[in-house]
Amino acid sequence: MRKFISLIIVASLSSFGLSAPVRAEGAATELLQKYLANGRIGEADEQLLSLASQATDNADAQLGLGLVRSARAFEKLSQSLYRYGFGSKSDGYEMFLGRVPSEVAKNHDPEPITYEQFRDLLATFIADLDVADKALTAVGAKPAKLEVDLSVARFDWNGDGNVGSEDHIGSIFSDKDESGEAVPFIVGFDSADAKWLQGYDNLLMAVAKAWLSHDFSESWNGSFSVVFPRAVSTMSQANGKNAEDYTM
Repeated sequence: MRKFISLIIVASLSSFGLSAPVRAEGAATELLQKYLANGRIGEADEQLLSLASQATDNADAQLGLGLVRSARAFEKLSQSLYRYGFGSKSDGYEMFLGRVPSEVAKNHDPEPITYEQFRDLLATFIADLDVADKALTAVGAKPAKLEVDLSVARFDWNGDGNVGSEDHIGSIFSDKDESGEAVPFIVGFDSADAKWLQGYDNLLMAVAKAWLSHDFSESWNGSFSVVFPRAVSTMSQANGKNAEDYTM
């Protein structure tokens, strides 16, 4: 799951910024680079919001805020999925990620999750993306430029509060030098990218809203224990297991 979510986060930040890099200097760029490198993007949100509030025409800060909030939505989703052991016993999951990454990503002591909690998880994801969308809307037609080295990107994908080498997702897509270290992967962002990312965020919100628009409790009871090992469902009850007597 870590690698899967990491690739989604990286795609959301880099796939629309692969045009020729544009030099961009300023406080917004420095803040974004700093907190992306240390894996504290929640703190980047606070700092960029403060910077944007000081001057409503600071499009760089507004763009940075939209980027950070989009990435933060995925980070929070990753943390929630890890908490509930998403994919820990799914053969299809291991086939998709490969055995080694899936072993690393497994949560061997997941929390139980109910149908209602899963719906809440989706609702939170929608709300987080909506906040990001509003930040990107504020960029408008104002010129904005940011330049970021994504090779240093780190995310607290499992929510343990510790950002170590296993959280260095920038190494997944960056080239390596002779010593095995990630080489800089510089990406330029501008106002057009804000509109692209808005479309991306809205597409994902639409998918999540489609799930929430109907009652899928029957599917939950019949099959979701495949991807959530401690899913509280009629199937788990029929198998004689509940959240308290579960063992991995």
